[in-house]
Amino acid sequence: MVASGQPLVVPDARADERLRTHPAVTDLGVIAYAGMPLTDTDGLVVGSLCAIDH
Repeated sequence: MVASGQPLVVPDARADERLRTHPAVTDLGVIAYAGMPLTDTDGLVVGSLCAIDH
């Protein structure tokens, strides 16, 4: 998400090819994930704000 600069919303990370083996999913039981890129005034992505749910 940070690399693409696009928001990422995943209703079920267990079924998502990109996230299903991530430790947050396998070890912590994260299911839903939403991430929004954070940019500076020039539009450069400097990080992300993420929300998760079990």
